[in-house]
Amino acid sequence: MLGAVLATTLLYLAIKNSVGNLSDFGAHGVNTDIVDGNGGPLVIEIVLTAALVSMIFAVAVSKRGFGVMAPLAIGLTVMLVHFVAVFMTGASVNPARTFGPALVSNAFDSFWAYLLGPAIGAVLAGALYHHGFLPSEGEPVAESGA
Repeated sequence: MLGAVLATTLLYLAIKNSVGNLSDFGAHGVNTDIVDGNGGPLVIEIVLTAALVSMIFAVAVSKRGFGVMAPLAIGLTVMLVHFVAVFMTGASVNPARTFGPALVSNAFDSFWAYLLGPAIGAVLAGALYHHGFLPSEGEPVAESGA
């Protein structure tokens, strides 16, 4: 989170004088025309983070994963997550990415959803992987051939 704050502060210092005072510097906000501002952002961030973390477990953590192709699969998942939700919530799926701009621009609307959503989504994805896809002890694991 410190890195996000430093990066946003540097952005603020670098472009403030040249283009005027940008109000949000990348802070996320909920599009209330599309999403219910109460619980909608939380649900969206949970689902998107769970999808991303599940992909990471499936291709990078699992011995049955794609090996050298894991970065491509993860990158495509990040792209898909953003295609789906960038217009709804900004598609944060990363509390640090949200914290830096929010702090520098003092834009903490729905910030709780950007903290809780990714945390809950990651825990759900971890539980799903651990209880649903992780081989139990003694169970043979197929080699991926990589």
